[in-house]
Amino acid sequence: MSNFNSFYQPTIWESKCSICEIYDSCGGSNSAPCGCIKTGDDRYHCSKCTILCKERCSSIDKRDIFSAHVRDVLKLNDLCIKQDFNGTKYFPLFIPTQTRQLPENVCLSWAGVSITDLVNKRRKPPVSTKKYLNSDSSFRKNLRINEQSNLIVIMNSQDDLLEHFWASDRNDFYNSITNRIFAASGPTFSIYKETKNKEREPDSHKVLMNMRQNQVLQEMNNKGINAIPNIYWRNKKDRMLWAEWLNKNTSVWAISRDFSSTRSRDGVDYKNGLNYLIDIVRAVNRRMHIFVNGISYKKAASVIEKFAEIGCTCSCITSNPIILGRKGIKLEYRGSDIPDTSHQGREILAKDIAFSNICVMQDYLNKFSSSFSIYSDSPIISII
Repeated sequence: MSNFNSFYQPTIWESKCSICEIYDSCGGSNSAPCGCIKTGDDRYHCSKCTILCKERCSSIDKRDIFSAHVRDVLKLNDLCIKQDFNGTKYFPLFIPTQTRQLPENVCLSWAGVSITDLVNKRRKPPVSTKKYLNSDSSFRKNLRINEQSNLIVIMNSQDDLLEHFWASDRNDFYNSITNRIFAASGPTFSIYKETKNKEREPDSHKVLMNMRQNQVLQEMNNKGINAIPNIYWRNKKDRMLWAEWLNKNTSVWAISRDFSSTRSRDGVDYKNGLNYLIDIVRAVNRRMHIFVNGISYKKAASVIEKFAEIGCTCSCITSNPIILGRKGIKLEYRGSDIPDTSHQGREILAKDIAFSNICVMQDYLNKFSSSFSIYSDSPIISII
């Protein structure tokens, strides 16, 4: 039997990719011509479809046709943000989220909060801000922080909430957090979603999702919010564009990546995502700081190590220790390897276990990182 080497074969439509209005951001795709993927009675029912294909019909609201969506977003090359952290050069190795689950007398110097905990999703847009944001004291009390604390907003959530956020007057949200937070990451508009029929979304949709993040980053920057790009990609071209953009925008030295939605039974998605992110960072000609969101206490040390090996620092933003505490699971660190876990009896409050867990997580990562040269001259930043 003859052996054949497999190779990429473009579709007959890809020759027309170069005239597409998002070609500069896409670079061409084998999903071209990026038309409607529906094959049943729901084909061209655009008003009920969230997929941004190039065949979105003009029979629907003209503000919802494909070209209108293109006008609402921003190309990566046009994104221009500057990070000003008021002299802050070092960040904690661990920043907890879901801090409302901690005892009320706890006061953290650093915390993260998800957009899910800041806005309410209604049946239809717009979203509304949570009531506790109406008062500075209530805002700080709920998140277990004070006036001197540093708060990072993590803009990752379910697709439907982010869709509603995008369709809202986002200025209301920006105004509610400006001057209250240290920074905010870019939103994680999904580019990996499959339909119920397991059909892949056309790249027209995925590209626009990435361009939506660019638009939000620019809006936050213009409002005086330190915007942290969330590094997402479809393919090698996207990763190259990120590396080029980071080398061009030298005032940006903090980036993020959310791994909370890249879980698989064998961990392949997580490993690939981390390795590709390392490739991007390695291609940047300066030291970077990476905020890694959504990893467990078991993976945190290895992530810190991988970035230390290429001369970069890292912060692990996660609710994992607090979630374990809510389940009555206590972390115990004995000075080697990763912390052990033990189930606690009901006589110990879940909030107390959660607080103990974040203390253990902090001590564990501080001791682990001390052996790396990039951290040896850095001060230990405590969150408590």
